[in-house]
Amino acid sequence: MSPFARKADAFPEQYTTDMLPDRDTSEVSVIEFFAGWLITLSVPAAIVWIPIIDRAGFGTVTAFDVILLLLWPISYHAYFADKETRRRVKLAVWLPLLALLLSVSVAMGAIAFSSSYPDPPGVALIEFFAMMKRFGFASILALAIPAFVTKKLHRRLTISLAATFVGMTLFAVFPSIYEALPVARSAPIVEGVTPVRGVGAVTNPNDYAYIAVLLSLVLLSITLGKANSAQAKTVVRAIATWSLLTAIFLSASRSGVTGLGSCIVYVLLAVRISPTRRVFLILAVVALSFGALQYGFENNQLFYERVTTALTEGTQERNLAARLTAQRIALATSLEHPFGTGFSNMALATAERSNAVGFAPIRGSDNIYVDVLLGAGIVGLCSLLLIFVVSWKAITHLAGNTPRGVLLRGSIVAAMTFGMATVAPASSFVAPFFFTAVGVSAFAKNSE
Repeated sequence: MSPFARKADAFPEQYTTDMLPDRDTSEVSVIEFFAGWLITLSVPAAIVWIPIIDRAGFGTVTAFDVILLLLWPISYHAYFADKETRRRVKLAVWLPLLALLLSVSVAMGAIAFSSSYPDPPGVALIEFFAMMKRFGFASILALAIPAFVTKKLHRRLTISLAATFVGMTLFAVFPSIYEALPVARSAPIVEGVTPVRGVGAVTNPNDYAYIAVLLSLVLLSITLGKANSAQAKTVVRAIATWSLLTAIFLSASRSGVTGLGSCIVYVLLAVRISPTRRVFLILAVVALSFGALQYGFENNQLFYERVTTALTEGTQERNLAARLTAQRIALATSLEHPFGTGFSNMALATAERSNAVGFAPIRGSDNIYVDVLLGAGIVGLCSLLLIFVVSWKAITHLAGNTPRGVLLRGSIVAAMTFGMATVAPASSFVAPFFFTAVGVSAFAKNSE
């Protein structure tokens, strides 16, 4: 028995059947039809940012922003309008509210900081909307998907996720394809003039790796359903594996590898299989991991250099040492500002301590827990941790201890690990796929 195993009755019986709603088109309301297509289109829109408004001083509003804003009232209307929906999403319904509380905490931090420093750069209203755009708005996907779940949405969303993953990978392998699209532009990571780490449609190579890990877990979990044909499962699994490995090698993301590794460890411990099969599975994963690393070392010089440097230099590695210093300064500063400073004020708040050790003022420590503690205070950090806890429980409520549930909870483990080296999942690109992983647990009726 797995040390993480739960009793079979830990999740409602109705969520272990093979009966997702499959109503006739005439029985589906206009709102349900509209919401289903909004959810389906949200996946490619989260990667390919199609600008709707782009004005100096206002920023860029994309099609994805519009989709999310429309889903907020529609999803909560569905929650209050139907008893069965309320029962199905009784945990997921709290996630957008917690994300909203986190954004409010950032704004309150900016207000609290302004009482100590005249004319700080961070403005409360801007801080609020910036956090909502990075993290809060996307949280509605965790509620919208189970609120409007049907077999048609299951099929459409699976196709959308797989096609987006393929497209994102092609953008990274062939950047000229993405450059030809009429989308909001973001400069790739460069050294001189030559991109050295693949990003595709994503602005940051680490975010690209994180999205690939989350997307692969979501797609692999979907293939565990009985409703999927054997051919479809094979295609989706091939897409998930190929695109994930491509992202890991091109991005050369060490934190991406670490997050994937932590997820694999959790899955190996949590999946309910016999001890013999568990040992065999562990040996197979170890062999495949070594094979993948060997391939990466031989075919990607940057991947080889970044991984070996981290292994040989440890905490003395320049990048990691700088992050640890920044985190120590940010933690010490947070003790003086229990209600936060707002993210835009972090450099001003840490300037004195940074200057004392000859370090640049900190605009971010590359650790979501430290950054949220300093930017949003204790309330903000508690909100973030509750988001992880409620996401875990929401997946368990709908998917239980099925293999699908284990894989999707593995995505939470991976996301929490990413946060040790970045602001993910609270980033504009990663957040949609974090909350989508929670939402697709509603497809668990097909998972046994």
